[in-house]
Amino acid sequence: MQETEFQAWTTKAVENRVIEAAETLMLCPRAHGPADIRNSMPDTILEQHAAYGASRPRYRRTPTPGALDRMEKCWEWINALPDQAERELLYEWARIKCGKGCTLATLAKINGYTERGLRRKITHICAEISLRLNAAHVANTELASKQWAEDRTPVRLNEHKRLNHWMQENAKPAVDAELPKRRSVQRI
Repeated sequence: MQETEFQAWTTKAVENRVIEAAETLMLCPRAHGPADIRNSMPDTILEQHAAYGASRPRYRRTPTPGALDRMEKCWEWINALPDQAERELLYEWARIKCGKGCTLATLAKINGYTERGLRRKITHICAEISLRLNAAHVANTELASKQWAEDRTPVRLNEHKRLNHWMQENAKPAVDAELPKRRSVQRI
């Protein structure tokens, strides 16, 4: 096992982890209450071949096990804050940063801050969390995983920037000059 040196938590790393936790929470299936359960019977399908495509396919992204573990740890950090108003503010800020709910300006106005004041308050809360994590010597694996990813050779999906990448640099395409400039496909 490769040992890595201790990486201190920064305010930005805590902010990123809180936002990732909110995104992971949104990927989790929500709890269904009695109002969400309507009918357990499926729609009636009269013929077998009509069953295909009877309803629209549903695709749902699921969170990874690592993301779920990080989310639970992050919620523990937030719930360890002594002030409930700060916890609620951080939860709501992360939810809005994920694209759900109102805007940050509206959140600032609701809580009696300016937009800059809200940003300073969130930075202060995350700095408090990072100080607690560094005091407890909690390892920041985010930086170590980034360094590990930088050491690996990147896989380039679009390696070729031009259509004739397979030709040599000084090669010229062979075009018959006797053919007309504009051609069309004739249907048979």
